Amino acid sequence: DSVSLLTDEQARARAAQIDATAFAEYERAVAAGAGSAAAVRAYSKVAGEHILVALAACKRSSDSSAAEGPGVKVLDISAGSREFLTEERAKELFAPLEQGKDSTWRIKLGNKSFGLEAASLGASVLAAAKQRIVEADLSDIMAGRPEDEALQALTLLTDALEDSPLRLLDLSDNAFGEKGVRACTKLLKSLKTIEELAFQNNGISKEAAQAIAELVAPSKLRRLHFFNNMTGDAGAEHLAKVVKNAPLMEDFKLSSTRVFEEGCARIASALGSTTSLRSLDLSDNSMGPEVGAHTLAQTLSKQSKLDTLVLHDCALEDQGVELIALALRRGTPALRVLDLASNEVTSDGAEHIAALVEKLPALETLIVSENDIGNEGVKTIARSLVACKKLKRLEMNFVEATASAALFVAGVVKALPNFTLLQINGNAISERGVESLGQLLPDEKLGSLSDNDDEADDENDGAGDEADELAAIMQKMNV
Repeated sequence: DSVSLLTDEQARARAAQIDATAFAEYERAVAAGAGSAAAVRAYSKVAGEHILVALAACKRSSDSSAAEGPGVKVLDISAGSREFLTEERAKELFAPLEQGKDSTWRIKLGNKSFGLEAASLGASVLAAAKQRIVEADLSDIMAGRPEDEALQALTLLTDALEDSPLRLLDLSDNAFGEKGVRACTKLLKSLKTIEELAFQNNGISKEAAQAIAELVAPSKLRRLHFFNNMTGDAGAEHLAKVVKNAPLMEDFKLSSTRVFEEGCARIASALGSTTSLRSLDLSDNSMGPEVGAHTLAQTLSKQSKLDTLVLHDCALEDQGVELIALALRRGTPALRVLDLASNEVTSDGAEHIAALVEKLPALETLIVSENDIGNEGVKTIARSLVACKKLKRLEMNFVEATASAALFVAGVVKALPNFTLLQINGNAISERGVESLGQLLPDEKLGSLSDNDDEADDENDGAGDEADELAAIMQKMNV
C-alpha cells in the first residue's frame, strides 16, 4: 500500500501543513474580492495539489522499496512528530546507517529540523556511508531555523554526500531559494548518476533556477519535478536548458510556477529533445492559446509513450485545446490520464476534446471541470466516451450543465465496463435530476452533489430529447 509509509502522526502533521498552505490561498482569494465559493475552490485546488505531491512521494518510496533486492535498507527518520534535533538525538537516529556497512541505503530525513550540531553529526555518518547511498530524500529539513543556521546545516549534510552514487535526490519543502541551491553546490555538481530530482515548494526564483541550470548535469535525468515555486518566464528559460539536455526524460512537472506564454513555449520546445515522456504536468501556468500551446503541440506529437497529461488552468481556451487535441490524436495512443480543467473551454472546444477522446482507447481518467462547455459540450464529450471501454473516472464539475446533460452522461458511463466514478458537482441540476442520477448510478460511482444548484428549473431542459439518442447509444454498446 503506497500510503503505509506514513504513520498516523506523520499524516496528521503533513495534513496540518497542507491545510495552512491552502488556507493562506483562501485568505488571498478573499482579500482579492473573490466570493466564498471561489475562495473555497482556491483552497481545494491548493490542498489537492499538495496532497497529490505527498501521496506521490509515498508511492515513489513504496515502488522503490518493492523494486530493490536483498541488501538494500531504508533509513527513514521522518516518523513521529516534527523535532528540532539535538546532537544526541541525531546520533540515535543515524545509528542504523553506521551499523549497516554491508548494505545499500535509501535515506529519508524529512520532518526533522537540523541545527548545526545535529547536522555535523549526521554529516559525519553520511560521509562515511555515502558510497552506499543511492537515494536521498532531504525534503523538509530546515523548518523553524534562522536562515544562516539552516543554510549552514544544509551545506554540512549535502557536502557529506558529494560524489555519492545517487539515483534520486529530493530537496522539496525547504524554503531556501537561490541561497539554498548554492548551499548544495558540491552535491549538485557531483551528481553523475542522478535520475530523479525534485525541487517542490522551495521558492525557486529565476536566480535559483539559474543556479540549478549551472550546477546540474542532467544527461541521465528521467524525472524532474518543480511545483509551487516563483520561477516565472525568466526562470523557465534557465530550466529549459536543463530539460533540453535530458534526452531520457520520462516524467516532467512544472506546475504552479508563475510561468506565462513565453516561458511555457521555451519549456515545451526543450521537451522536444526527448521522445520518452510518460508523464507531463504543466498545470497552473498561463500558457495561453497561441505560441505556448502551438509549441507544446509540436512536442506532444512526438510522444508516443505519453501516459499522463495534466494541463489544468493553463488558459488554453478553445484555440489552444484544438492544437493540443490534434497533436494528441496523431501521436499518443497510450494516454491514460487527461486533465484539461479550468481552461476557458466552450462547447466549441468540447468538440475538439470529443474528437480526441474517440482516438484514445487506453483512456482511464478524463477531467474537464470548470470550463464553460454547457449542455451541448457535455453531451458532445459524452458521445465520444462510447469508444473508451477502459474509462474509469470522469470529472465534469462546474461546467454549466443541467439535468438533461448530466443524465445523458450518466447513462453513457453506466454502460462502460470499468467505470468507477462520475464527478458532476457544481452544476444546475434540479432536485428531480439529482434523484434520477442517484437512481441511475450507485452511490459509490457518483460523486458529491453538495455544490449543485438543485433549485434549477428543468421544465424546459429538453431531457426527453436525448432519450432516443441515449437508447441508440446503449444498443450500439450492446447494453
